[in-house]
Amino acid sequence: GGLIETSGHVLSLEGINLDASAFSGDDGLWLLDPVNINIGGPGSNVSGAAISAALANNHVTLYTTAAGMCANVSCTGLSGSQGDINIHDSIIVTTQNENRLTFKAEGSIVAHTGVQIKTNGADIVFWANSESLNGGYILTGQNVVLDTRVGNPATQPTTGGGDIHWAAGRDTNNDGYPDD
Repeated sequence: GGLIETSGHVLSLEGINLDASAFSGDDGLWLLDPVNINIGGPGSNVSGAAISAALANNHVTLYTTAAGMCANVSCTGLSGSQGDINIHDSIIVTTQNENRLTFKAEGSIVAHTGVQIKTNGADIVFWANSESLNGGYILTGQNVVLDTRVGNPATQPTTGGGDIHWAAGRDTNNDGYPDD
């Protein structure tokens, strides 16, 4: 697949639908890099539904840097200075996939109360303090659900699924995951 990178201090991308996957090959990557990212809720930059749709066909990375970045999903109005990711909307993927959803924050990641992240096979990576500069944490509110199983437990048996990674710090070996 291909790589699409969208950068800027403030991005307005809600409603954009794109597919970076190869015609008959690997899924692509859409990278968005804002300063702070709010998924749903106050000052929303991108909806959980937009991330869900993008994750069905692409790896999706939401990366807060000095400029900010979202990959394979459209974010709007990115601003701030902490490098945080706030998840207010649920992300529920209905198409089975083997992609990766990465929340990579220079600061902290907060999944607010009641949020559900169900990826239908995709890995989930929570990566705080990605540049080891300012500290950061990963926090989940009450009743947050993280589910990478394949299938719909309400209508069919579920199988396997992706991995869930929680970590902080740099990626010195460039494997796309924070060092342990």
